[in-house]
Amino acid sequence: MLPPTASIPTTDDYIEACDPPELIAAEKQLDVLVKEKKAAELIHKSVSWLQKDRCKPDGSNVVPFRQIGRSIFYSIADLKTVRGDS
Repeated sequence: MLPPTASIPTTDDYIEACDPPELIAAEKQLDVLVKEKKAAELIHKSVSWLQKDRCKPDGSNVVPFRQIGRSIFYSIADLKTVRGDS
């Protein structure tokens, strides 16, 4: 059992101890998901445009998305690619 004053190490502490700083920054940036309203703002399109893009029957979506339950999320990294950022 740990003494009462000791802190329990977190996953972030472990990652920082094992990985170089560049990898940590990239890993934290790529995993950020946003809802469709924020995604539409970031790529300067309307929410309706994103919804129509998502419903294409042939699966040729311009913006990749993730569905978790009934909610739709977009990755910041994917949105930057669509917008033309590097």
